[in-house]
Amino acid sequence: MIRLALNASLFLYVFGVFIFSKVEGLSLATNVALLCLLAVLAIKALKTGLAGLKYSLIVLPLVFILFLSIFWSRYPVEALISFLSFLTASVGGIAVMLALMNGASTKPVFWAAFLGSSYLVYSAWQERTMLMLSRVAGLAGNANDLAITLIIAGILLSTNCVNHTRWPKVYSLFLLIFSVYMTGSRKTLFVLALIPMLWIFQLATQRLTKKSLKKVALTVGILGIGALVAGPFFWTSFTETATFKRAIRGVEGLDSSANIRTAMINDGLNLWKGKPLFGYGVNQYRFETVYDTYSHNNYIELLVSGGLVALVSYYGLLVFLFLKGQKTLGQARSILFFCLILLLVWDVAMVSYSGKHIWLLIGLCGWLSLGKSPEREVSKPHSSLREFYRGISRNKVLQKEVATNVDSIL
Repeated sequence: MIRLALNASLFLYVFGVFIFSKVEGLSLATNVALLCLLAVLAIKALKTGLAGLKYSLIVLPLVFILFLSIFWSRYPVEALISFLSFLTASVGGIAVMLALMNGASTKPVFWAAFLGSSYLVYSAWQERTMLMLSRVAGLAGNANDLAITLIIAGILLSTNCVNHTRWPKVYSLFLLIFSVYMTGSRKTLFVLALIPMLWIFQLATQRLTKKSLKKVALTVGILGIGALVAGPFFWTSFTETATFKRAIRGVEGLDSSANIRTAMINDGLNLWKGKPLFGYGVNQYRFETVYDTYSHNNYIELLVSGGLVALVSYYGLLVFLFLKGQKTLGQARSILFFCLILLLVWDVAMVSYSGKHIWLLIGLCGWLSLGKSPEREVSKPHSSLREFYRGISRNKVLQKEVATNVDSIL
């Protein structure tokens, strides 16, 4: 009964992160789902205890410094509101990690990501067809947020295949392509660059055999043929996207958005030098500069909000997961490193420390690093009934041999 409630509340929270967290007036539904998840975890803790509860303490230094910064903020009310937003997001990520470490299935996360991303794609496509915009946001409300959310959904889907089928990975690829072509977000280009690195890393961590080398050669051959046949078409269509055009304008210094963000970073660094250790308070960048908005850079935002203490506390958490992940073998290890590197790169162009979808990804990383040991990996189903019955016959032979040896000893 507790496991059923844990799975249900986990599904509702993850689905709420994808659908409701960005909609004004409906974001409360996500917080209600989080309270339900926390209540179920509390009941389980009272009955049987919670595995991994000590790891939830790794977020406390960041919570502590950001809470204290409210008291020296110029605008404490705004700082308090921003702190509560960060707190609910971080608690949500920790709750997802604890749920997965304490018996919750990964299927609720899978289906919540699938249904949530599907509706986001539908809402964005409706916006595209009705308004003919080059950059669509859909229900997410912001084109960059839509791209990031869809990519995170793709990560959750591709790393959690149901019944070992291939369609989740195909759908994840569709979400990435949709993000590149429809949102105009330059952050999607980082993902395109990191995917080949992920594949190379997986090869480097695997034991190379004749079978695996043939698989690599076949994959490279198929990709090569596909590039020769369809490469010119895809390249031409890609160069017409807002994503590519904005990236080129940014490199050439002709994009006003990129130029403003560069100036915001420089001003943020100069501002941080005034209070290097503890900063000016949560969300005070907008009040201490002329921009009247956040810094669009997570490193700068943390430095200005809580100084070096906040920066080290947040990224120390990611480094901790990275180091713990050294003990995690196989595919989980490469996925963990991919997610963490992606967060580090994305943070150059976004403020992530208070995002529910970002903490959802951090919660997944925490589970992979701290709670998903190689022994708990689910074995793949037998490729054929013949192999299955062979395994049964081998077990019977072993049982007869053991019985014979015992009889001889007696």
